[in-house]
Formats: sequence, structure tokens, C-alpha cells
Amino acid sequence: MLRTMFRHSVEDHRQIRSAIIMMFLGIATIGRLAMSLTLHMWFPYSQLADDWLLMSYSLPWYEHSTSHYKLAKNQGFSFWIRIIHATGINVDVMYFMLWLCAAALTALAMHRFFRTRWLTIFSYLYVLWNPLAFEFWSGTRVYRNSVFAPFMFILLALLILYLTAFGPWFSQRPTYRFTTAADFSPDGRRRNLLQGIALIIFFAVIGLVFSLVYDLKEDSIWLIPMFVVIIGIKVIESIRMKAPWLTKATTILLCIVPLIVSFAGIQTIKFANYQRFGVYLLNTRTTGEVAGFISRIYQIDSPNQNQKIWTPVDSIDRAFAASPTLRQYPQIQHFVEHNDFAFPNIHERPLTGDYISWQMLAALNATIGMDDERQVQDLFRQANTEIDAAFASGALPRTHKISLTKSLVPRTPEEITGLVAPSIRYYVNALTLTSQYRVSIGENDDVDYNNPKSWIGLQQLNIDLQNPNPQVIPWFSADDARLVARNIVRMYRLVNAAMVLAFAVIFIGAIHDGIRRRALHQWKYLALSLCLFSYAFVYTFFAYWYAQYLENPNTTFFYITGLIMPLLCIGLLIGLGAPKNPHGNLDTGIPPATYRSNRRARIVRGKAMISRTPDRG
Repeated sequence: MLRTMFRHSVEDHRQIRSAIIMMFLGIATIGRLAMSLTLHMWFPYSQLADDWLLMSYSLPWYEHSTSHYKLAKNQGFSFWIRIIHATGINVDVMYFMLWLCAAALTALAMHRFFRTRWLTIFSYLYVLWNPLAFEFWSGTRVYRNSVFAPFMFILLALLILYLTAFGPWFSQRPTYRFTTAADFSPDGRRRNLLQGIALIIFFAVIGLVFSLVYDLKEDSIWLIPMFVVIIGIKVIESIRMKAPWLTKATTILLCIVPLIVSFAGIQTIKFANYQRFGVYLLNTRTTGEVAGFISRIYQIDSPNQNQKIWTPVDSIDRAFAASPTLRQYPQIQHFVEHNDFAFPNIHERPLTGDYISWQMLAALNATIGMDDERQVQDLFRQANTEIDAAFASGALPRTHKISLTKSLVPRTPEEITGLVAPSIRYYVNALTLTSQYRVSIGENDDVDYNNPKSWIGLQQLNIDLQNPNPQVIPWFSADDARLVARNIVRMYRLVNAAMVLAFAVIFIGAIHDGIRRRALHQWKYLALSLCLFSYAFVYTFFAYWYAQYLENPNTTFFYITGLIMPLLCIGLLIGLGAPKNPHGNLDTGIPPATYRSNRRARIVRGKAMISRTPDRG
């Protein structure tokens, strides 16, 4: 009787606790949906080179576009808009579902890493209610920056799940097949085949997501090292595992599926652009021969080049003069120096930052035409060859400043060190949100039927043209939602401060225990956290290298925060879970035991103790 009562009591408490947790999570999820339905996504169609440009890439007639901006930016965000339109679901709900997917995958990733219920629940809520979702530009504006954060959370979570798929370092399974004698039976072979197929599909999804995230922005090359390193970890695990050579080779091939699929995905986008527009590129503003010409202007030595003016007029003149091919088209240089951003002339209005990339597209369109993109690329390929020859001969002086990438202006060591302090401010601000964060006040403009842009974009987003800003919940207004968002930001600051403090304590404790040869298992997780923190700062540094010329803190926040915040948040979550070790102490050679096995053993021991207790009922 005592044994039965004990078993029922434990089971009842567990069920009640699970029901309470599920109810709480359900209420939190519904509340988050209410926020999305009230703080609407808004589409500023008047931003012709930004919001409307990316929207135009999603329209059915895009492949027949003759605009000189048709390949000015990557098309990744247009795929997301096409998905929204194809589902017929309102954009507010689709963005909620995107954040919900990010939260669920992050929670699952933390669960697979640490098997800790409180961390799993906290991770779900922490991502679902991330205040960046309510920010004016980075959260509710229908532009690519509004999907940076949720897609980065999704990508990072998928990569964590990839690490935990199999292997001795972050998983409970040494290989994905033939780990026990039973696996050699017909049922075992069939089971392992299905598991292998499931893993191939899952790894292919990782590759597709990476392709989409990579194509969201022109500078996404910074994501490649992280992606390759994580895949490299799995490959090294597979090489070092003790298994037959066929199993080892199969496992290695399986590990590189995300790499293969992501490469194929990016090449498919380039091939589509080749078929439509004649160039095998993601865009023609920052890649290709025209971008190569601009990067060569950056490299010309000029006393007038500085952190704001990347292409002074003397550098532009020298670049055109060094190319006999371009001297045949003087109208291109004249347009660059007297029209659009340089009107009435470049001496009065010098081109700042990378504005020359937009200026060049407009100049080419107005002079020789941009209908044949391939012809333009061929022209500038010849011009770049001539400029390189001028550099080699010394006819064109090359700058001695430090140049780390072709797309950024070279800088002196003093200018580079001057980037550190502001980079640190934006880096820390991604967690504190004490500056530049603005709760959304965006609303969709009423439809102007004389301007097709005002209603085409709303239709593409499945927004009611008659009521583009509805109050879905009668008793919950937009002002109420903004008040909730402000309180969420305040809570987020406190939570992040507590997480940073906890991480510091865990890190110091790991150093202490590591010296005493204990708890070395924590270091593989803490190392991941530190890598994510470092990676976020490196991106912040280079992003500020680019954005400094704008001299606009709001725009710089807009460029940086959405991409680095997920790296910092995931790093903190991993750090919090580091003391938990569900896989056994791998560093001491003790075979890993699964969480369920440990739990089952505890239950068995508990039953044995109960069975030895006299039944006094």
C-alpha cells in the first residue's frame, strides 16, 4: 500500500506540475500573439531603394524587370515575402509564427544540450518575448532587418541541434547507426535507415536555412567561418570515432550535407539571376566587376580619402584615366561627378561612404544602359584589368592604409583603433537596449489608389486594404501594447544583467574547478559561449567600420543589433547550462550515460528501497 501511494503521489504531482507549466506557456504564447496582432507590421512604400525595392523583388513580374536596381541588393528577403503571400496569412501572424519557431527551436536546442527543464522553458520565453520584435525599425518594419534576429536564432538553434545529432562531444550517440548488436538485425537496419534519411532531411533543412540567411544581406560572408567551423567539429568527431571505415565514411558524408545543400542553394539563386538577367551573381552592386571597379577606387592613394569620404574626386578621376576602355565613355564619369547624389557637382557634394555603388548603377543606366547586365560586367572586367596593370606599373599609386576587405574603405592604424570604443558601446547596447531602441509607432498609410506602390505591397503582405491597421482585440489597443513592450524592455535589461553576472560566476567557478581537475566538461560549453561572444564583437567592429560614415546612431543600431543579439543571447543561454552535465564526464573517459538512463536508474533504486520497506498499512 505504501509503495502504491508513493507511486501515485509522485505521478500526480508530476502531472499537476506539467499541467501548470503548459498552461503558463500557453498563456505566454497567446499574449505574445496579441502583441503581434496589435503592434502591426508596417510597410513604408515610399522608401524606393530599400523597402519598396525588396518588395518589388517578390512580385510576379520581377524576372522581367528592366530597372537598373533589379540586382542592387540580394533577394533573400523577397523569398520570405513570397512565402507570406503564398500562405494567404496576414503578415502580423506570419512574423509571430517566425518568432514562435525561433523560440521553440532554441528551447529544443537547449533541451538537447542540457536536459534541464527550467532552462528549456526560460529559453522559450526569452526568445519569444525578445523586445527586438517590438522595435520600430528592427522589429515591425517590413524590411529585411526585421527578420535578422528570428532567422539568426533559428540558424543557431539548428546548428546546436546539428552538434547534438551524434558524436561523443555534444551528443549521447557515438554514431548514427550500428551502435549495438541489435542494430545488425533486419529491424535494426531498417530503423537505422529511417534515422539516416531523417538526418539527411534535417541536415538539408539546415543548409537551406543558411542559404536564405546568407542571401538576406550583401555582407553575409561573415557567417561562413562559423558555419564551416561547426561542420568541421562534426567531421573531426567522425574521423576520430572508433567504427568500421564504411560507417565512418558514411558519417562524414552525412556531416557535410548542410555544406553541400547550402552551397547548392546559393548557386541556384545565382543561376536564376543568370537565366533572368545574364549575370551569375547574387547582386551587381557589391559583387561582380562594377563592385570590383569601386573597390579599386578605394585602394588609390589620396590625401582626401577619410572615414566619411571613401571615394574622393581625385581617386575617381585617376581610376577613369587609368582605363583606356572607360575613357571611351566619358559620359559615365560625368554623370558620376555631376548627377544624383553628386548634384550639382561632386566638389560641392562629395560622395560619402559606399554611395558610389548606387551612383555607378544610375550612371550606367543613364549612359550606356543596364538592359544587358552581362555586357556591363564584360566592360568593367576589361577596365579592372587595365587598372590592375596601372597599379602594378606604379602609374596608379596604391594606398598604404590597412584594407581588410574589398568592400570597406582602407584605414590607418589610428583610425582602426578609434573604432574599438564605439563598437563596444553598440555591442553592449545589444543586451541593454539603453540607446536607440524605440518601441514601434509604425502604421501603414491609407491606400492611395493613384499610387500602385501604396497598395501592391499591402496586398503582397495579405493586409486588408480597407483597414490596414485594425484593432483586432477590442480591449487591447496599440498604446496598451506599447506600454507592455516598454515594460518588457525594462525586464529584459534586468534579466540580461542577471545572466551576464551568472555567466561570470560560472566562468570563474569553471576556472577554479579546472585548476583542481574537476568539471572540465563545462569548458566545451563555455568555449562555445565565448566563441559566440567573440564572433558577435568581430561583426560589430566591421559593421561599425562600414556604418561610421553615416553618423546616425539609429541607423547603426538598425544595421548591427538584429544580427549580433542572437549570438549574445544564445551564448548566455549555453553558459547558464554549462554546469549541467547530462552526458557524463567525457573528459575523464567515463562512458556517457543518457539522461533517461540515469533517471530510469534512480527510479529503479527508489523502487528497490520502497520494496525493502515493511508495509505497515
